[in-house]
Amino acid sequence: IAQDDQSAKFDGMPRSTISTGMVDYILVPGEMPEALLNYVKHPFIQKTEKIENQISQDEDYLSKIIMIIRDVTGVDFSNYKESTIIRRIEKRISINRYDSIEDYVSFIASNKREVNILYKELLIGVTRFFRDHESFERLKEKVIPELLKNKKSEPIRVWCLAASTGEEAYSLAILFKEYMEDHKVSGDVKLFATDIDRDSVEFAGVGLYPESIVSDVSAERLSRFFTRMEEGYKVNENIRNMVVFASHNVLKDPPFSKMDMISCRNMLIYLNSEIQQKILSMMYFS
Repeated sequence: IAQDDQSAKFDGMPRSTISTGMVDYILVPGEMPEALLNYVKHPFIQKTEKIENQISQDEDYLSKIIMIIRDVTGVDFSNYKESTIIRRIEKRISINRYDSIEDYVSFIASNKREVNILYKELLIGVTRFFRDHESFERLKEKVIPELLKNKKSEPIRVWCLAASTGEEAYSLAILFKEYMEDHKVSGDVKLFATDIDRDSVEFAGVGLYPESIVSDVSAERLSRFFTRMEEGYKVNENIRNMVVFASHNVLKDPPFSKMDMISCRNMLIYLNSEIQQKILSMMYFS
């Protein structure tokens, strides 16, 4: 929910939020409580009825939704775990206040905006700088020194797979840069950060993040690797130049090769086991 910018004393934040295209309701403050109450009272949220029950009666609904998304976005979610897709559909049905999956299928069949919103929901872009701090500490202590020691003459190649909006890739670049500068080690490091979502890739390429990253990035790293801007923090050029961003569908596009390291976080848990094995095999090849 975003506040209607016409009703806001300062309209910058509402306009910025609305412009993301991810807002479900644009309301004046007085209308917000009713919208929230209607949402939490919905049968799918209350769990008095589940979409699984409706799908079990006619599985065509789920395949129809997957087909509609594929036709509009070009992305096929048929290899996703069914439970993952159903949870996201339940949320969208509740927000749009439909009572059945049949009504929702009819709705998205003629509404490209809703198809794109559901598509974004299914991508589940969970990411932030230095997410799971211990993992990054282990990389810095154990992995990066070994890579730099063994690749003195050749560039180090890192593939950051399902990179979303870039935080993961930039975090890795910062780790490499930090280690090289602190230990006076020279090395050429190139990170290839890929994602299926072009909007996320474009956002990542700009390298401008909101002020909220201060909760994940230390003050020292902010001053060392970012430039303070009016809109937030921008990744410095020396870090930005280490990363190449590209749109890539790991399920159908050719994999990258001759990689020294691959980072893939979160994506595999949403896919069925057969596709997980296929991607893992591809990673070993890379």
